[in-house]
Amino acid sequence: MITLLTLNLADDKYLQINSENNGEKRYFHDETTIKYLDSKREIILFKDSLHEGLESLKNMLLLSLNNELPVSEKTFLTGVGYEWNIYYHNLDEFSEEDPTELYSLWSVSPEIGSASWIYNRNSQIFFEISPQYLWDFIDSNVNEEQTTFEEFMESYTFDAQFSLDRKVCMEMVKILEGLLSTVEL
Repeated sequence: MITLLTLNLADDKYLQINSENNGEKRYFHDETTIKYLDSKREIILFKDSLHEGLESLKNMLLLSLNNELPVSEKTFLTGVGYEWNIYYHNLDEFSEEDPTELYSLWSVSPEIGSASWIYNRNSQIFFEISPQYLWDFIDSNVNEEQTTFEEFMESYTFDAQFSLDRKVCMEMVKILEGLLSTVEL
């Protein structure tokens, strides 16, 4: 796996875009992993096709630059991921639409990484990374120690939540557009 690009999000916070394709040409469906990096950790946020990963980030940045992703004060304080975990855990009981869908950037299985979100609060752009309740995604073994959903939510905290400078977002959009223009079908 090679690193195609490292995007600086904020002080000591990065997105690293890695590809299984180590050739000179980039292809639409190249297996790609996108990780969040800071001084303490590395969190996988995306594992799918190159085009999907880059295009979704570019589009979410453009929406946030236009202040089209506003969240309420309550959602901002608890985190979009908190609201999503409640929605997803109760999916069988609710027939309503996902209240967090607008802000969703990427997610992977909680066995390998976390979910990520982009949104606006008071005209600022925020990036959030949140854990997901593991046992909503896997079958638990009888002998396996399992955290209840209630315990998970009582101790819930997002992995990261920080603001993105608008100039940094505009620069990332340009870089992503440039890289996307080189991706072949």
